[in-house]
Amino acid sequence: MPQQVPDLETTVLVGIVTSVAIVVLVLLLPIVRAYARGASWVGVLGWWLLVALLWIPLVLGDGFQVGVPVWLAARFALVFGVLVHVLILSPPLFALGATLIWLLSRGGKPNTGPTPR
Repeated sequence: MPQQVPDLETTVLVGIVTSVAIVVLVLLLPIVRAYARGASWVGVLGWWLLVALLWIPLVLGDGFQVGVPVWLAARFALVFGVLVHVLILSPPLFALGATLIWLLSRGGKPNTGPTPR
């Protein structure tokens, strides 16, 4: 009985849609939005640094290999493929969304301090 492996386009598409859905649902949580609004510029720099630390080995390296038996990889190819795409795409999407929340919370505040003479 030959194993059926899903095509690459399906795996990539499902991974991207899943990543976007996870990030949107997490960013809709009130506690996450409050944290992003209250963060300082050091916090914003920190979550972008975390994304950079995750992406540098992927960009500079030769790729990665997962050591699993062939029968297991064939049965769970879609799950493995989706998880890899979620782990690669979710951190930058989250950092982008949190930065947008942070910027929008900072942008509309008028200067309420004393006016200089």
